[in-house]
Amino acid sequence: EGMKAFKDHHGDAWLFRPEDNLTRFNKSCERLAMPAITKEYFMEGLHKLLALDQNWIKPGAGNSLYIRPFMIASQAGVIASPAKEYKFMVICSPAQSYYSGEVRVKIAETFSRAASGGFGYAKAAGNYAGSFYPTQLAQAEGFQQVVWTDANTHQHIEEAGTMNIFIRIGEILITSPTSDRILDGITRKSILQIAKVTSAIINEYKFISGKYFIVLLICSTIPYPIFSLKPKISPNCEKAITIAIPIVKPTTIECGTRVITLPNLKIPDINNNIPATMDTNTKNEWL
Repeated sequence: EGMKAFKDHHGDAWLFRPEDNLTRFNKSCERLAMPAITKEYFMEGLHKLLALDQNWIKPGAGNSLYIRPFMIASQAGVIASPAKEYKFMVICSPAQSYYSGEVRVKIAETFSRAASGGFGYAKAAGNYAGSFYPTQLAQAEGFQQVVWTDANTHQHIEEAGTMNIFIRIGEILITSPTSDRILDGITRKSILQIAKVTSAIINEYKFISGKYFIVLLICSTIPYPIFSLKPKISPNCEKAITIAIPIVKPTTIECGTRVITLPNLKIPDINNNIPATMDTNTKNEWL
């Protein structure tokens, strides 16, 4: 899994929707024939580790502690079968903004990240390994990331190398539906949830790479705000917390021979449209 801890202006540390990370972790484990982790084991381990590492969680915009819960087989042997012994561990590293400056993305027309019937939806090491070479080629051409398309036709945009994708046309948000090829992003869920309570129109369907890349919003655990919100107090929340949904706004997109430079978009302030109970619904964890 991949998640982050943030420190607010009071000096308190927060996890963003950690139960969703646990759900996705166990979903990945099931697909890889690995044992599930209990909620108590997962959450207690995180809280104890982060209590020890509080000083590594730096306050301020763009700062966080990146957290990597993972599981590996620990049984001795070389046979190609599920193991009977596993180790669950969590490693951490201080992190800052993933991208700085211009972000250029290349739409894949030859290589594929995942295919139907595979395990593209699982957060497994093998899914990253297969994308390294195409990403390396794109970086040699001056691009930071690859936008992956469907393996059958390479006509439908699915997700980027490190994040899900939204396209905004007016007040409409368009995103690819989740499938066994696409990672079910937690930031993606959060944007959809906020969009619903702000009466935005949401469409989840396949969109063609040559037609609809007008405005591309790529979302991940990267701390750039798409919606800037002031702290809100709700009846069931002990204290206020600023909600910020992170995005990356690419400046350039290449698709075949077409290269499009995107304009600089204004970040909307939707403060008045978010109900006071929104922060309880996001299931943040106060450490």
